[in-house]
Amino acid sequence: MKIHYQYSTVKTFRPTKGDYINEHNTLLALSIFNKVYFSGSRVFADKKTFNPPKNYPETIVTRCLASEYDAYIIRANAKLFRAINSKNKFWIASPYNKRCFEEAKAIITFTKAWEDTLRKGIQCSLNPDGIKYKNVITFHQTINPAFKPLQSHEKTKRIRKSFGGEFIIGYLGKIKTSDKYLSFIRVINRVKEKYPGVKFVVGSTNKIVDSEGVFSSKFNYFDIPYVISACDLTISDGASALGGKLKTLESMACGVPIISPRYRKEQLGKKYPLLYDRERSDTNKNLLSEKSEEQIYQIIINSIENPRFVKNQSRYLLKKSKFYSLKESSERLRNDLERLVE
Repeated sequence: MKIHYQYSTVKTFRPTKGDYINEHNTLLALSIFNKVYFSGSRVFADKKTFNPPKNYPETIVTRCLASEYDAYIIRANAKLFRAINSKNKFWIASPYNKRCFEEAKAIITFTKAWEDTLRKGIQCSLNPDGIKYKNVITFHQTINPAFKPLQSHEKTKRIRKSFGGEFIIGYLGKIKTSDKYLSFIRVINRVKEKYPGVKFVVGSTNKIVDSEGVFSSKFNYFDIPYVISACDLTISDGASALGGKLKTLESMACGVPIISPRYRKEQLGKKYPLLYDRERSDTNKNLLSEKSEEQIYQIIINSIENPRFVKNQSRYLLKKSKFYSLKESSERLRNDLERLVE
């Protein structure tokens, strides 16, 4: 099957930030069984950068309007989407666009919770009109195969040594204003009163609040599998309960237990014991509630004091990560598209 995939008017495409990384992994999964083109550039699994032809965007528009492809997957380019005369055009559900939702063969989400929200017509930022949509499918997020257990790799050992701690907790990725990063600092400072060898590692492009015991650095994305593997635990936040969290899956694939909000149970499992209730403080919007902070504190203390518990969770996550692997994701995508494309 020949597929055209377009993200807004993006030309050169590198997996360097949240949505781009997610789209990049989806493209890799699609390319296993299909001829996939991003902005006119053929996608191959071993390519890290997709570059468009010199006459972009004219070539893209001409080819799309000529119905040269069997299917079209478009995100954030409503003008191009609506101009394509094909029964087999798919719209990625963010951003919301009512006309594109109505014209799409199917609306693509990245979690079942997101799909259910659209199917049930639940009003929210991702469905502001509260309309029930039947034509919704989920493309579960895909883990890049570079993310795997690398604890024994020499590069991982060097990175861990540079952190300088006995027990490493990592927070990796962009820190948004909605993230309760300051609560993590507060909790880990409490933990350090009992276990001074704990080190909090932050890898972000943002400037962070200075705090003793925090190792802060910018990491190349392609080094992140080694950085995660150098940690004993990772920790995650994020205000969105519907969109999924790729950092959760990346830590999972490296076999490093991740402390995560309870609404990540779709990815981690309902009984996963490192989930916390993400409740905001009544007195400070930048902090979690005392209850949430206490839950995180107890999870960290239990993990430090019970190495076997951490190993058991690591084995559980590695097993669970197979569902999101490139191989299984590509099989699901092939089945979905063969079923839907006329």
